[in-house]
Amino acid sequence: MKSLFASLIFAVLSCASSMAQDYPSRPVRIVNPYPPGGAADAVARLLAQALADRLGGAFIVENLAGAGGSIGTAQVARGDADGHTILFANTGNLSINPWLYRNLGYDPAKAFAPLAMVGTTDLVAIVPPSSPFRTISDLIGKAKAEPGSIRCAQAGSGTINHLTLAMFKAATGVDCLEVPFRGAAPAVNDIVGGHVDLFFATIASVVGQIEGGAARPLAVTSLSRSARLPSVPTLDESGVKGFEASLWLGVALRSGTSVPVAAKLEDAIRVTLADAAFRQKLTGIVVEPRFMSSADFGRFLTVDRERWRKAVEQAAIAPQ
Repeated sequence: MKSLFASLIFAVLSCASSMAQDYPSRPVRIVNPYPPGGAADAVARLLAQALADRLGGAFIVENLAGAGGSIGTAQVARGDADGHTILFANTGNLSINPWLYRNLGYDPAKAFAPLAMVGTTDLVAIVPPSSPFRTISDLIGKAKAEPGSIRCAQAGSGTINHLTLAMFKAATGVDCLEVPFRGAAPAVNDIVGGHVDLFFATIASVVGQIEGGAARPLAVTSLSRSARLPSVPTLDESGVKGFEASLWLGVALRSGTSVPVAAKLEDAIRVTLADAAFRQKLTGIVVEPRFMSSADFGRFLTVDRERWRKAVEQAAIAPQ
């Protein structure tokens, strides 16, 4: 009996090893559950080309947008666990959406195996160039002295911009007047025009306005300073201790994918992120390279999901 069991284990391991050696055996779909354009889509396409060069075969980015990233994510969750369909994941579809939607059609903690983090693009608190506020402490002081006097732009219920604002209000006790916008672009336009006082934007989306003097940065939301905005302090440095909110970008596979196939992909991504030319391409689109192994990424996601669960609660958003 022991001999038979050992033979079965050997056969399974041999089959898995053979699958990894032959991988990819057909074109690989990298599903980006968001529309084309923007930093996330650019990173997905850079990664697809790098994996094709490193592993051979075709890696094709497919945009399946809708429902805040849930449609494309659900399709991957229902797909085959053979490594030929990859989810390009981010904070929205794996950490925030579980708390915004009752019927996602998948449980991100069970349906996916985290493979690797690729990079981050943090948020920055910006004010109009004409604003009297030079530091985030100035703004907090004014907001506390005169509750409701600060107009805070909000780029849509449940967006990372909105939830970061909710976290900021909870952490500081600030009471500001939330001004809703249909997306980040019109919110930035009203910051530039001086019609609102504060907005939390991804650095990638407003670096041009900041560098051109059309918006003033007060603080970034990561625990360490941004390489692109090194002179801008963090919220943590500015007295909002422990504050952290970032848009991370990463890769996940369908749960049950062969361990050797997953390991082959993870190693290819690790080597790619260590390449100076690839890292330079990421920083060129204002994404900070940040490789995180599958094990570390999994632990990170557990903490990150809880962070955004609290943010949704603080924003008083009822699941749809």
